Amino acid sequence: MKPAFHLDALACVSILALVCLLGSAGRAAAQQPPRKDDRAAGRVAVFGTLGYNGQWDDESRLGQGVGSSGGVGYRLTRRLWIEGVVNRLQHRRDLLFYQVNEGPTGPSATPYPATLTGSATYLLAQVRYVFSASRVQPYVAGAFGLMHYAGNGWGAVFPPVPGAAPPTAGVSATTAAKGVAGGFDVGVAGRLTVGPYFGLLMSDNDRGGTKNVLHGGVRLGFVW
Repeated sequence: MKPAFHLDALACVSILALVCLLGSAGRAAAQQPPRKDDRAAGRVAVFGTLGYNGQWDDESRLGQGVGSSGGVGYRLTRRLWIEGVVNRLQHRRDLLFYQVNEGPTGPSATPYPATLTGSATYLLAQVRYVFSASRVQPYVAGAFGLMHYAGNGWGAVFPPVPGAAPPTAGVSATTAAKGVAGGFDVGVAGRLTVGPYFGLLMSDNDRGGTKNVLHGGVRLGFVW
């Protein structure tokens, strides 16, 4: 089975999209005068996200699925936040293999459907830099922490091989993780913010394999 994606290309596309997003949002924010409202003066925030993600490992594409997160943040300076974030990102990929059998009339192929599933949970410390104090607030963020992955694994979905040991019931691994993200928050009512986000998460473990996740969606926050 050949890899479905090359991570270097994935990372380049992600960073380019992030730069374009923040560049356009930054120009829009620069045209707006700073506002001294409850949201801009707040020191503590809670937030959550809901979106979609695609996951890869060092073998191939793992699939895609729903992702969500929740967290709390504290403003250190006018522009700098420190945040604690918990992400849970699920994936599913439907596969179809063909098992070749030798028969009296020659080889034949028997279809073998399988489903690859799993979920990755990230516990991250994040530093977020906000470019503007106006109503539209572009930001970038960097994070590091731990990732726990659990799934049925490639060994469990390959066609059975006669005489070979049965596949393991599943894979589970915990490893260090890091990531980058960006987007912009828009003040909608008093202390409430909402806006799109986009991010890339990376982790590496010799036992669990490399895990890489592209994720994005909507972030909802409340500042006080």
